[in-house]
Amino acid sequence: MRYSRLAALCLVTLGTTLASLRAHASDLELQPLAAPTSWTGPYLGIHLGGMFSQGRSAVDGFPSGYWSGWEPALPAGYAARSSGFIGGGQLGTNVQFGSFVVGAEQDFSFTTGTAAAGASGVDADGYPFVAAHRQRLDWFGTTRVRFGVTPTDRLLVYLTGGLAYGRVTSSQSLTYPGTAYSGSDRDLRVGWAAGAGIEYVLTDRLSARLEYLHYNLGATTVVGFRSAPSWRQTHAQLGLAGHIVRAGLNYRFGPAAAAGTAAPQSDFTVETGLRTWYSTGSTRNDLHIYDRSDLGSRLAYGGLSGLAAETFFRIDHTPSGWFIKGFAGTGKLGSGQLKDEDFPPFQNPYSATLSDQRNGHLGYVSADIGYTFLRGSNYRLGGFVGYHYYAERTNGMGCVSIALDWCTPPNDLGRTVQMISQKSQWHSLRLGLTGDVMLTDRLTLTAEAAWLAYTALSGTDSHWLRIDQVDFTGPTPQDGTGHSGIQLEAILSYQVTRAFSVGFGARYWRMATTGHARFERSTPDFDRAGSQPLDVMTERYGGFVQAAARF
Repeated sequence: MRYSRLAALCLVTLGTTLASLRAHASDLELQPLAAPTSWTGPYLGIHLGGMFSQGRSAVDGFPSGYWSGWEPALPAGYAARSSGFIGGGQLGTNVQFGSFVVGAEQDFSFTTGTAAAGASGVDADGYPFVAAHRQRLDWFGTTRVRFGVTPTDRLLVYLTGGLAYGRVTSSQSLTYPGTAYSGSDRDLRVGWAAGAGIEYVLTDRLSARLEYLHYNLGATTVVGFRSAPSWRQTHAQLGLAGHIVRAGLNYRFGPAAAAGTAAPQSDFTVETGLRTWYSTGSTRNDLHIYDRSDLGSRLAYGGLSGLAAETFFRIDHTPSGWFIKGFAGTGKLGSGQLKDEDFPPFQNPYSATLSDQRNGHLGYVSADIGYTFLRGSNYRLGGFVGYHYYAERTNGMGCVSIALDWCTPPNDLGRTVQMISQKSQWHSLRLGLTGDVMLTDRLTLTAEAAWLAYTALSGTDSHWLRIDQVDFTGPTPQDGTGHSGIQLEAILSYQVTRAFSVGFGARYWRMATTGHARFERSTPDFDRAGSQPLDVMTERYGGFVQAAARF
């Protein structure tokens, strides 16, 4: 019933907006359409609607031997539902080909509502229990493509889909008589969204729309710790998905609001679009004991396949040669593997384990300002300075021993047990060159090279099975700086029309720092407590496809 009421509210919101705009068009000084509508061009807008979420949970225990013998059996998982409001803004661009419209859109929203549920009863062994989990979506965003048709001049009907992401605050608890386990997590989750909508032109610049999206943000693992120091833990897998119905209003900045009208001349050229980047990469942490001549342990994440959605732009002031450009993206790290090694003489004999990487993610932002110092009829070359941000989370799940049997019993741990998590944030100063050359009247080759003159790392390492208030009290902070990072990129684009292009490209990033692992903040009683030298290196490379509009 509450879902239907919220959906009805969204419809009422759209209807009220349309009626109000029609009634007060003269007050807003908005003129009626004087010619057929063109959907080509960028736009900026706002939206408001309802959000209906469903959270799901499943709980496992570690070590499994304790839970099957000394502890009660775990209860089955359960679902939680919620409803709330969503509101925010969107920006995007469209290109029209006859009665077909292709576009790309980025939106950001604040949300209300928490998916929460509790369960109580008696487990299979006859023990009473109380379980609960909560998932609150703090904010939500999508990067999507839109494909539509125009049944009438003013009406656009479209399908849409792409990447969805949001910050989720999760908590889980499980209580038995005399024993309680609880844990929480606050992190970015990345998944997908798909849906459909209609948009109607009100004036030369304003359009209103109604849109439906289904989203799925995947799952994360929340580790629950016992109220008293103990090796025993719960590992809850919490997933979040749902539906969105929202109404919106867009202001369109097209070069010409009416089809067939010549665009006014401008000193500025704007290009903006959407990319999908498929990549693979690795991250390696080398921990030294006293100095960098004595390697003690290594965490090596390899084969980290990623899929990211990205928006980009470039604005040139043609008379002066100055330009600004940037891009921002986020995505999911799917497959991969963690190899955890400890070396003699600090660990004798040598030990090594393997874990699967699951539920990881990445995010990045870059912003540059530059000057075109060399220009011809079919080429240009410029230099730039800018800032780059890169964030990555990886999770090692399960454990298989390959040297010295640490993963007992029974020589391996299930994939649902979260062993290690790594969170890293890299902040870099970029100095580089960028240029492009027209190979034909439609083909353009663009290349870019940047030196990361200064990079600062801020991260944490969590060995979850050792966080028990005895060995570790929490994640271990990490830091470091470096001056040897590089970023390379090349794109081959094809100009379909004067306003629309498609292309494909390749990219390589590498960052490295030297710093410290701050064990004094996470291991107060550890015999080697204090900062230890730490070298961190990450690299990522792959190919992407893109679509762009130029105005």
